[in-house]
Amino acid sequence: MIKLLILNLLEIQPMSVYDIKSNIEKYDAMRWANILVGSIQNAVNSLYKTGEIEIDTVQYIGKRKKTIYKITEYGMQIRKKETQEAIELEDIQFSYNFFIGMSGAKTFNADQKRNMLNVRREKLIKSKISLIESIGIKKNHTTLDKVQSLVIDNMLNTIDGQILLVDKLIKNLGDNNEN
Repeated sequence: MIKLLILNLLEIQPMSVYDIKSNIEKYDAMRWANILVGSIQNAVNSLYKTGEIEIDTVQYIGKRKKTIYKITEYGMQIRKKETQEAIELEDIQFSYNFFIGMSGAKTFNADQKRNMLNVRREKLIKSKISLIESIGIKKNHTTLDKVQSLVIDNMLNTIDGQILLVDKLIKNLGDNNEN
């Protein structure tokens, strides 16, 4: 996924690794695409070795060298192929860890479960706020098309659904079946 994200960024314009990292951070892609900071340089190196990107220019700022990369024709072909695969992929995200955790929650009393669920709720709310902020940044730099807007709506609805589930679980903690 990181390679496709980098190819998408380089299709917009040539960038340095620092610029790529800054854009990924700006859109909070590290969280929603599960990207580690250290993997960005490795992915750029890999894309360069495979010929999907190439050096556009090298700039010297004082004693520092800044390499600017651009996507190649071959990179455009790979980007197209991987974009299709990403769209066709069945990657419905279920909260397996949450399900497994809740399956074992009987070892905790209602107050303990309520506290844990409230922690999860707060994290979900923070994720939603972060996503909304990222969308705002993106909207300031570009116009979202209808498809992007629909996907973003789905992401927000998914988070809202998770919050609703947590709220229902908290509400039902008094039920004998839940304790």
